[in-house]
Amino acid sequence: MKNFFLTAATLLAMLMPTAASAQEASYQGESGEFKHTYEAKDLLFNITGGWVAKEWRTTINGETRHEDFWGNPDKMLHGMQVGLSVSKGLFHGLGFRAGLYYEWYLHFFNSQMKEDYGFNRFSEHCLYIPLHAMIRMYPFSNKSICVTPFGGIGFNWAIVGKLKSGPMAVTDKYGRNTITGRQYPLEIFDYNNHTPHHWNVQAEAGLAIRIKRAEVAFTYSWGLNHHRLYDEAFSRQNKLNVNLSYVIDKER
Repeated sequence: MKNFFLTAATLLAMLMPTAASAQEASYQGESGEFKHTYEAKDLLFNITGGWVAKEWRTTINGETRHEDFWGNPDKMLHGMQVGLSVSKGLFHGLGFRAGLYYEWYLHFFNSQMKEDYGFNRFSEHCLYIPLHAMIRMYPFSNKSICVTPFGGIGFNWAIVGKLKSGPMAVTDKYGRNTITGRQYPLEIFDYNNHTPHHWNVQAEAGLAIRIKRAEVAFTYSWGLNHHRLYDEAFSRQNKLNVNLSYVIDKER
């Protein structure tokens, strides 16, 4: 993770001089009129899908723990993310990015976890809203490639979390086996005890690279609010996601 941010910072330092020169550009169409290309002030829409993972970070007696939802050390809770976003350049490449995403996490426990908790899988459905400032930079004169560092605030809301036991393929939404009719344990997770909380607010930084209409983006989030996973210390929820987007230019 440290290497990723070092690389991003180096790339930002190399490309920063190009941001001021990212002026509006145009080309002449067959009928003689001028049409906009991808430019600093474009209003762009992204249809996005990707991978997301989160961990809980807790410092107790000087020792920092990184763990998933059930306390497995150096593990993350993995999921998928889909959604829509919009970005608008305002001045010399400076602008904003915002979006609305759905996240789905799914985690299978090993046999020991099943014996300890009575469940062997956890699923969670979340909403995610990022609000970012950005700067669009064009390293090449034809502007077919755009590099966009961004940063800001993100908001996550866990809609519902479910703990279940039994084979996933043959279990209905009530926890019953669709073949035998046997009732498997099903429990709706209680977020009100803050372990973890329904909501998470995070500071975020990332880098997006667009080639024509395809964009890949890397984002890391540092949790700001507290979760009570331990009695003796608060925990924070950090997140990482990698997305691939199809970009729609409203001017075209």
